[in-house]
Amino acid sequence: MSAREILLLYPHNFTDVRLGVNQRFAGIIGYLNESGFAIDLLAMRNFKSKWPAETIKKGLPGIRNLYLYDHSAGLKSAFIRNLTSFDFAANRNLLGKKITSLPDYSFNGLRKMFDRIVAAHSYGFILISYIQWAKLLDGFNHPEIRKVLTIEDSLSTSLVEQFGNDRLQAAFLEEEARRVMLFDHVVCISMEEMGLFSQKAKGPGFHYVPVFLDPNPRRIGTKPEYDILFAGSDHPSNQRGIRWFFDRVFPLMPPDLKILCVGSIVQFVPDKVNVVKIGFTDDLHALYHKARLTINPLLDGTGMKVKLVESLAHGVPVVTTTAGLSGIRPELRHHFMVGDKPSEFAAAIDRLISDNGLYLDYSENLNRIFNEHFTTEVAARTLDTIFTG
Repeated sequence: MSAREILLLYPHNFTDVRLGVNQRFAGIIGYLNESGFAIDLLAMRNFKSKWPAETIKKGLPGIRNLYLYDHSAGLKSAFIRNLTSFDFAANRNLLGKKITSLPDYSFNGLRKMFDRIVAAHSYGFILISYIQWAKLLDGFNHPEIRKVLTIEDSLSTSLVEQFGNDRLQAAFLEEEARRVMLFDHVVCISMEEMGLFSQKAKGPGFHYVPVFLDPNPRRIGTKPEYDILFAGSDHPSNQRGIRWFFDRVFPLMPPDLKILCVGSIVQFVPDKVNVVKIGFTDDLHALYHKARLTINPLLDGTGMKVKLVESLAHGVPVVTTTAGLSGIRPELRHHFMVGDKPSEFAAAIDRLISDNGLYLDYSENLNRIFNEHFTTEVAARTLDTIFTG
């Protein structure tokens, strides 16, 4: 066994900036590279990410070996092998039906591939990034390898929010906790999830590592081109949030404010005067630097919102709902400008736009919070307890 070799299972192409969670994973890879790890990555074809031939040929930055498993082939094989009991509705990427059990993507073909990769190397660690693949470790007989799980949000809670069926939440949580107990260490992005699973899953060590980024503030004296920025994917929570903003908050705001919306969410943004939509950008930093403030109008969702920490990393104040603060330590939440009613949200925006002194004070306070809690340097101190402790 080599303590400095690690296998990561992460389904997405982490270089695709359109998916916010990729930034977090890229940060973890950066940390592991800086810590001297040789990193192998097992990812998924035909799941969500695009894998251009050139990317496969050249590899990914910071990755020694890239392995790709065909997720759709695994689904088909499992379905054909067990026509009577395979729960096809459990795959929310394929069918829009209600979920009746927690998705389990540890298909036989993937398990064989996983076992072959592990047998061919001397890993000190295996890190799996989503609970859907946790059961690859059922019966895993390598006590010398430390097993690490990262939890971005509670899958149980997320499924109930998206598909209804509250009566199944307790059963979902029990199954999710059973999978969590397959690991030695669990890295949680959210204080809520860490509290929940540390109570239900006895055994693993739990570690709070929120979204972390390097600071990238705009240059002093740069004049913003837009009053408001919203950057996000087309995730259902973003869809509900942006619909609430434009239906309920937007009519209460001055009509001359310039709003910029960025990302795949723009297909759900109505055409309005002074609203600019950019579906894709390869330089999100530049767009943050063009905004006076950002909004985080989410009404639900679990985990921590990458867009909120992104805004702080760029030195741009944010107006948020309470739901948009999920994952943030409770003692930090009172520092944020929050509006849960449309009138409160609109009033908070107006105050920051019209009162430059308030704007500067709020910006300075959020900058301090970012530097104390959300930088790569701060996250590394916790990650060290897992990977070098």
